[in-house]
Amino acid sequence: MSSKNEKKKNKGKKYRTFSIKRLFYDFVKWTGVIPMAIFFRMKIFRIGKKEKFKGAIMMSNHIGMLDPIVIQFVYPFRRLWCLAMKELFRSPLLTAFLKGVNCIPVDRQNVTIDMYHSVADVLSSGKIVAMFPEGQINFDKEAEIKNFKGGAALFAILNKVPVIPVYIVKKTKKLERQKIIVGELIHLENVCGRTPTLADLEVISEHLHQKEKELEQYYLKNIKREKTNANQG
Repeated sequence: MSSKNEKKKNKGKKYRTFSIKRLFYDFVKWTGVIPMAIFFRMKIFRIGKKEKFKGAIMMSNHIGMLDPIVIQFVYPFRRLWCLAMKELFRSPLLTAFLKGVNCIPVDRQNVTIDMYHSVADVLSSGKIVAMFPEGQINFDKEAEIKNFKGGAALFAILNKVPVIPVYIVKKTKKLERQKIIVGELIHLENVCGRTPTLADLEVISEHLHQKEKELEQYYLKNIKREKTNANQG
């Protein structure tokens, strides 16, 4: 009986517009949205059909320190939780701030049960968790997408949620508009219909990596080329 009541209680919290617990996050996000929109001049390209979803993993390439802010614009009216390396939580004040803006500390060398439960709790309540599967910022000039670590695939499969692929375009000029390519939802149960082995996890991670590269190619062939041709014309 208590479990049923708990489910009803959690269900009622899934899409609550106002939340005391998230008041600091909402304040930071909505007071920063105007200056950030002016600074980034965001332009989002969405590919394929749109699907409704509750909990989901958002995966993105990682090209700069501002990426966690940039991806907030993909679904601006939904709260976003983001994995952040534990090294950032180096002082009580900074820890309080990062947790206040929905950052979940992660040890990249040793994923703990506590961290897994933190992510699972967020996903089960119908929220989005953002991850950067490359594991670190890619400072290469060409910003070629590096191989993915297995976290995004593992969390998506074990929590039975889809993956939202996002590609952040590296700007070549400071005043250039920030472009983001958002792909169709990836349902990993279609890739691996059973509980994956470690070998399966590598295959699934490579599948996600290829989906990310497809977004990059879409940008190069359909958006960047069109802009280049228009300038030449």
